[in-house]
Amino acid sequence: MALYDCFSFCWENDLLELRLNQHWDHVDKFIIVEAAETHTGIRKGFNYDHRRFKKFESKIIYHQIKDFKKEIEEVGGELLDHYSLHDRSRAGQFTDDWIRDHFQGNYPVKIMKDIGASDDDIVYLSALDEILNEKAFTEGLKVFEDNDQKYLLKQGDLPLKDKDGEDVFERPSFGFSLDMYVYKFNLFCKPIDVAQMTQFSLLKKILPATIRSLSIHTHKNIQNAGWHFTFLDNTDGDRVHDKHRSWAHSRDHLPNQKVKFTHDSKQESLRRMFLDYNTEQVEITPESHPKYLIDNLEKYKDYIF
Repeated sequence: MALYDCFSFCWENDLLELRLNQHWDHVDKFIIVEAAETHTGIRKGFNYDHRRFKKFESKIIYHQIKDFKKEIEEVGGELLDHYSLHDRSRAGQFTDDWIRDHFQGNYPVKIMKDIGASDDDIVYLSALDEILNEKAFTEGLKVFEDNDQKYLLKQGDLPLKDKDGEDVFERPSFGFSLDMYVYKFNLFCKPIDVAQMTQFSLLKKILPATIRSLSIHTHKNIQNAGWHFTFLDNTDGDRVHDKHRSWAHSRDHLPNQKVKFTHDSKQESLRRMFLDYNTEQVEITPESHPKYLIDNLEKYKDYIF
């Protein structure tokens, strides 16, 4: 029974180094998928620092998506379901952006199939900036100890039904409550329920992006499970502005709000980010933050407010 840590990559080499060190002792393989385009279709090139992560390469499977359109044409039938492809215009979203987002997020399933992953292998699905603590791994892995037990699968609060209207029972699937920090490591916002851990057998039936988006689970989320370092930026707003032009939410049309994709400057992006997220400055301590950060505060000084 192996543990796979799966996530998409854009440009976050500093945060990736923290994640690799934080998760290293628990994870058998890290599956990292990087695309040459943002989810909004802007060409970006590849930013993964191969030299920097050479010492970690024994556990890393790194894949490049060179052209979304071409790869979706080739393998989209395997990696895009009805939910990923549905028209999002009524929700004020740009459908193609979310197709790219889901395709990249689902790509680890193809990789695990190609390398012969076992049905009972455990998979942690998350954004790169959703990092688990020791407690989360201990409690999460314990849920899978009974190899034969299956549990009622729910979507939100309701039981999931099969095509005959019967309840569906599956191996464990659950999320994590992580402390969210915005922009800098010491600007705390709130706890947030994100990420997912399950077994490969379920991912062969329901794709990762659909599981996460629809909150499909068998167990309650694990509490006090780690950190969500969103919009992390070692500049004075350049990375925030980049993200506001890159992620699938960038072109969401919300009532009485300017579309993030159209922000004209990093100053405008910063103002918007702090309107969206209320933060408070807190201390960085061994009790509140990852050990690798505590041990390398000088390295990460530009990420501290």
